[in-house]
Amino acid sequence: MLSDTVGHVTRLHTQPNQAASPNRKLEPDQVLNTSDIPDLPATSASIPRRAPTTPMQTDLRSIIEAIEGTLVGEELIHDSVDFAYTGVDPNALTDDYTNVLLVTNLVHTRLMQVAEEVDIVSILFTNAHVPPEKVKKRAAELEIDMITTALTLEEVSRRLKAQFGDTLDVKATLIPR
Repeated sequence: MLSDTVGHVTRLHTQPNQAASPNRKLEPDQVLNTSDIPDLPATSASIPRRAPTTPMQTDLRSIIEAIEGTLVGEELIHDSVDFAYTGVDPNALTDDYTNVLLVTNLVHTRLMQVAEEVDIVSILFTNAHVPPEKVKKRAAELEIDMITTALTLEEVSRRLKAQFGDTLDVKATLIPR
């Protein structure tokens, strides 16, 4: 087997001066001898590299300041979040998401059931809602930070996208008015 290089393309020949067809199949008794294929350059500089992918993260304290929020509880448990879900239906969250900030205008115990199924690390209640004691207690058991703000769901969504759009993946499922 011989080879010749034209530009970037190396053509392999089964016999001298006879080009191999790209659709040609080897016969059962025919062997492809890979030692006749020229070696690639040994330097890694010729191989293009992709930038390493890292999850997007945003400092939770920065988010609290940006949305003029108040921590519900004594201290912040988590330092950062990877994903913010702003919406009226927390059931739309799946376990594909991790390290989630749930932004909601709902206050009920169902939130804690969703939080158990999905990796929710913080819940931000809009419209100055304060969770009932039962929800606070369950959130403490699940190690979930709880935050409240007087801003509306739409206002929080806009601020998160405007201020943290480069470092935080924000998904909004808001009902149009």
